[in-house]
Amino acid sequence: MPERRRREKPLHRSSAKTLRRLDQAIEALILALTVYLPLAFGGTPLPAHAPAMIAAMALLALVAYRAALDVNKQPTGALSMVLPSLVLGALFLIFIGSDVVPVPRPLARFFAFRGIVGEGWLVPRHFAPIEAWRELLSWVVPFALFLAVVTTYRTRSQVRRLLQVVAVVGLFEAGYGLVEWVSGHQHIFGFEKRAYVDVATGTFINRNHYAGYLEMTIGLLFGGLFVTYAKEKSALGLRTGGTEHLLALGFAIVLCLGAIVASGSRAAIASLAFAMALVGATLVSHRQRRNFVFVIAALSFVAVLFSMWLGTDELPARYAELTQDVRAGDARPRVYLATLKMIADAPFYGVGAGGFADAFAFYRPAGLLAHYDYVHSDPLEILAETGLFGASALYGAIAFALIVVIRERAKRHSRFARGQSLGLLISAAALLAHSLVDFPFGIPATRAAFFTLLAAGVVVVQRRLER
Repeated sequence: MPERRRREKPLHRSSAKTLRRLDQAIEALILALTVYLPLAFGGTPLPAHAPAMIAAMALLALVAYRAALDVNKQPTGALSMVLPSLVLGALFLIFIGSDVVPVPRPLARFFAFRGIVGEGWLVPRHFAPIEAWRELLSWVVPFALFLAVVTTYRTRSQVRRLLQVVAVVGLFEAGYGLVEWVSGHQHIFGFEKRAYVDVATGTFINRNHYAGYLEMTIGLLFGGLFVTYAKEKSALGLRTGGTEHLLALGFAIVLCLGAIVASGSRAAIASLAFAMALVGATLVSHRQRRNFVFVIAALSFVAVLFSMWLGTDELPARYAELTQDVRAGDARPRVYLATLKMIADAPFYGVGAGGFADAFAFYRPAGLLAHYDYVHSDPLEILAETGLFGASALYGAIAFALIVVIRERAKRHSRFARGQSLGLLISAAALLAHSLVDFPFGIPATRAAFFTLLAAGVVVVQRRLER
């Protein structure tokens, strides 16, 4: 039997106008954060944190106020689908917040890493509370964006604006990074670069973080390519403007791929290839798989030619040095093994959010000369800092949202829903694969973009998405 929808109470004209204005204010804050964080050096400097956190707090306040004014009191389709993700995300934030809550000293010593606590009767269990505060406030931003998108986005035009803004920011990053690299100027908004001066990094400082952001942009652009191709193919041949639109999207993808090659990030190329193969093999129908592979191969070939024309040989040289890098005394595998020992000593509660750099001093291998503030593997670092409880909550929230997108996508026949959700899944899979050997979740801009696109994927596949 067809599903019966509950009759919604009619809104008073003034109430409806207030809700529309709130929706516009929420959307403006979402788009402002989406643009601000990547341009502010990836959001990593401490002065860049405060505006983002203030905007996130304002976003949460507006979402709560809107929920209080909504007389229907019924969760939107997207919100109702990901309530478990929101609950798990809230538990993750609460768990991080528990690191800074003062408790009696004997209790704090019991839960603290190696029994290290501060002085006094009431002390936090974290031996570096300021780092826990920083992590807590930093993680509020992506979860606020996720909640705001699934709560207030109801129309295709809203989703398109969000995806277009993310794509434009990514294209700006690609073009800006290539121009700075080709010109040899190597400045970021007037600030002279001190590191990675021989590769493209855009407004990011680290090439891997730059390439991680572009991975998600490429997945997003592929989603637009799938939607446009399916839409134009439904007519007899390509309609007027269809070819130009496809060529523009293809050029944008090639530009981003060329920027990733110019960045010299080995993990980015491998992660993107893995995501394409995984999504293509599992979610693309057998009839369309050949076209999928052909489009990816053609665009990749053009991107390689584009990079050769630019004169970059950074990436091939870095792949040639991969075996030597793994065997080096400062290689990441040694850090991974030391981190596993750290996890074994604090398996359930971890060493405390943001506490890896200080705790690593107890496990640092002999002869390791390089300085490691991060594990260079997000799953290991999150597990080491927040233990099984925190890591299970965070990755459980992500996994549930991805399952919702995949499950609901299979039920949809809309070209927009199926094509765009496919691109967003490529973005998510690429960044998650990249996070195995780097720390993109440690970069505020990348983390915020990931959760924003994840929320957009949930909204796209819901059945009540209005035109």
